[in-house]
Amino acid sequence: MRLFAIGGTVVVMIGAGLLAPELVQEDAMPAQVLLVHHASADQGVDARRVVFENCATQRNLSTKGRVEAQAMGASLRDLGFRITKVIASPFCRTIETAELMHAGTVEPVAAFQNLRANAQDAATLRKLDEARRIIESWHGPGSLLIVTHSSTIKALTGSDPVDGKFVVYTKPQRDETVAHLPPGSDKLMETRTF
Repeated sequence: MRLFAIGGTVVVMIGAGLLAPELVQEDAMPAQVLLVHHASADQGVDARRVVFENCATQRNLSTKGRVEAQAMGASLRDLGFRITKVIASPFCRTIETAELMHAGTVEPVAAFQNLRANAQDAATLRKLDEARRIIESWHGPGSLLIVTHSSTIKALTGSDPVDGKFVVYTKPQRDETVAHLPPGSDKLMETRTF
């Protein structure tokens, strides 16, 4: 087990056997939240005033991104994740990524929308607080899949997501003790590969 500190967040990189969902009985699987960056999008920028219901005001998935999204969903299934809820940023590229992953009905949630240039305004901070509350309140059963943006993942985890990677938060079982975690720590965070 390796312990890292990134941006004030404790990150535990664990051998594949400990958290591998395919090795855990379904009813014994700890509650997990998967943070996934949307698949590849067209070049350019979003309009100054994005209208979520109007994809013409936004960057959208490229043809390559559509193929990637399907492969991401297949990979999560192959890895044994049992996804029971799917939420996404209300941007077209995140919703389409989630839909193409075929993991379940997608619910748009504004708390996970794209952040602009390290914004620290009150509205952005409220959205991040709501995103953290959603992550912390997940108790399963199964995994919560959240498809969002790199800026949001960075604000929530302290590190930039890398293509082909996703972040898994796992809450230890009540009776589970995890060596090397500071007292009061209630979650493990690891980066996994699609």
